[in-house]
Amino acid sequence: MAYGVSRQDQKATGLADEIQRTHPNDTIAINVAVPMIRALGALRPANPAKADPAKAIDFLNSAALYFHDNPTVLCARGLAYEQAGRYAEAQQDLQKVLEIKSHSGPDIIFAFAQLESGRVFQEQGETPKARIAYQNFLAAWKNADPDLPLLHEAQAEYAKLR
Repeated sequence: MAYGVSRQDQKATGLADEIQRTHPNDTIAINVAVPMIRALGALRPANPAKADPAKAIDFLNSAALYFHDNPTVLCARGLAYEQAGRYAEAQQDLQKVLEIKSHSGPDIIFAFAQLESGRVFQEQGETPKARIAYQNFLAAWKNADPDLPLLHEAQAEYAKLR
């Protein structure tokens, strides 16, 4: 998944192929990990112009059959829906991630879902809800490394909402 996130889609695809070949009887590897890797490769290819959110959604729907309440699957699918311009569905999946958080501990996925929720609200023209989502993200990351690019992005996006 790290290869997919870091725009190394060919390495991600190669690894997914290898997992499929070497672990054919591993239900979670074949039905969750491989589709997640392929989805992230489709969402974040080396050439951003070739992103294919529809393909990513198909892969993530496949993974969701096995891990329907998994925050990583839901967050990735929310991002894919967002990239596809399907904001209501994106918001549903991101909201599910935020609801799951109330039952577990801190995790980067929950903070990222909070930020993406703010972005989706902004796309939908729901500025007050977007502000709250950004404020929650920034509060959760108040002690984060101040040089993190994601933090800078969030701060700049929030500043535009004021």
